[in-house]
Amino acid sequence: MIQYQVASAPETERQLPDHSKRTGRLRWGLRFIPILLIFLFQLATGWWGIDYGYHWDEKQQFLLVEGTLDTGVLLPGWYKYPSITYWLSLAGLAPHLILAYPQADGDLHALTEHLKKVLWTPAYLLQVRTIFLVISALAIIWVYLQPIARGRGWLEGLAAAALLGFSWEVAYHSRWLAPD
Repeated sequence: MIQYQVASAPETERQLPDHSKRTGRLRWGLRFIPILLIFLFQLATGWWGIDYGYHWDEKQQFLLVEGTLDTGVLLPGWYKYPSITYWLSLAGLAPHLILAYPQADGDLHALTEHLKKVLWTPAYLLQVRTIFLVISALAIIWVYLQPIARGRGWLEGLAAAALLGFSWEVAYHSRWLAPD
């Protein structure tokens, strides 16, 4: 009977995978720096132009939210646009609801009236536009990760994300309260 003996790796070679894992993680982490810069560029330029004036769809979105405040029904009831615009507009009231609830002392009517006043302020408009901007900018990250998840190269994801992140039209529309 012939026996084979497998030689074990020397001690120095056994330590290499730990170092290799660290440098591999570092390289993998460094790949997120360009995408983070593109993401931050999109946010910065969007924030710079967030107070651009009037958009014709915003009033409709606020009317839907006001209808929810009047009826208590958490459905827009108007489906010309996807409901995501309604839900994001309604989500903009969450911080105001949390702050006003203790002061309302159980008076639902007073709370509703307070939220209606907040709804039509310029500060709330800018707050909801910021929510739309951030959600839109997250598409850059999703586009970057998609080819990586499919086993393709990170450079492919970076190229696709850069096309999206540096697109003037995407940046322009990302601030609107509309699903454009």
